[in-house]
Amino acid sequence: MKNINAFLVVIAAIVLTLVSTRVQAQKESPFADITQAQQICGPKISPDMLRGKVVFVEYWGTNCGPCRQTMPHLQEMYSQLAKTGMFCVIGNHVQEYTPDTDKFLKERGITFPVYQHLSLPVNRDFSGIPRAFLFDVTGNVVAEGNPAEVANKVPALLKEAVVMKKTGILNAMDSSSVPGGLKHPFADSDLGKFQKTALAMFMPGKPWLANYKKLQKAAESSDNSEAQTALETLNSYLNDEIIRLLDLSKTDPAKAYVSIDRLNRSIKGMDQERALADVVKKLSADKNVKDLSAILLNIADFESNASQMKPAAAKNKAQGLFNSLKTYCDRKDLSKELKKEAFDAARELKQKYGAGSKG
Repeated sequence: MKNINAFLVVIAAIVLTLVSTRVQAQKESPFADITQAQQICGPKISPDMLRGKVVFVEYWGTNCGPCRQTMPHLQEMYSQLAKTGMFCVIGNHVQEYTPDTDKFLKERGITFPVYQHLSLPVNRDFSGIPRAFLFDVTGNVVAEGNPAEVANKVPALLKEAVVMKKTGILNAMDSSSVPGGLKHPFADSDLGKFQKTALAMFMPGKPWLANYKKLQKAAESSDNSEAQTALETLNSYLNDEIIRLLDLSKTDPAKAYVSIDRLNRSIKGMDQERALADVVKKLSADKNVKDLSAILLNIADFESNASQMKPAAAKNKAQGLFNSLKTYCDRKDLSKELKKEAFDAARELKQKYGAGSKG
């Protein structure tokens, strides 16, 4: 333990001399107001449903000739690309709402979500409609202007989004994707044009050592400020994450075990790996810790898919997980920390999905 503390002091001393550019809180969804807006067409959607998707928004009006002409093209794009699960079209009607608005949408067979005066954080300095805005998976506006010209940018952006999903970058940007809150080191950073490159360089579950050495070498160049900032961000992240996981292992050992295992697979061969060696050895030797961590991973996997399941199926699955936790809590040799972890997880399943409730 003394070696661990000494190592952490060294890391902390180094990090305190660096200028960190990390963003401490995740940016609010640009679609945060969508649940309060008046919806006049299409399926109901929420900010969470749009998270990690490419979103095409068109400002339009029923009494606008060019707007009426573009709507069939929007419907065609929506019908073709929404099935990827990574794309959505939203119509934002900004003229006066009348019965003719509903009539027009019905006659044109529009099935994508359409809202009346939806409030979005976009540039409003435009004089006419139709006007399109294209959001990437991080919620940033990457294109705006003539709908046809903006629509031309959708395929490439969508292809990039699909790759990000397959490689795990999107999940890495969501702290809820892993029990214990382990995230990608650059998920909350602000590295400008280097941001996507930094995300792709250090993927969770894949060793970072080779890329870390490349980043160190690039940062040695006095004119490579982006690499220098990225290295500072990564070192700061690792320092904070190691300290957090050491603390977490005392209160929530199963969650800590999951997160430490993920992190260790990434930092294998790096100096920071030694800081967690003792706690890894201790947690790995406890069968109760490993068994609960497996249940927690199953719960996380279930919750990531629960919104796509029918309510009855979701409740049945939650009940099965609840029963697993209940059986686990009957063990005689559980520590009070593990028992509390299991109890808290069961209580969450009950509150969210009605698991364990009578009837």
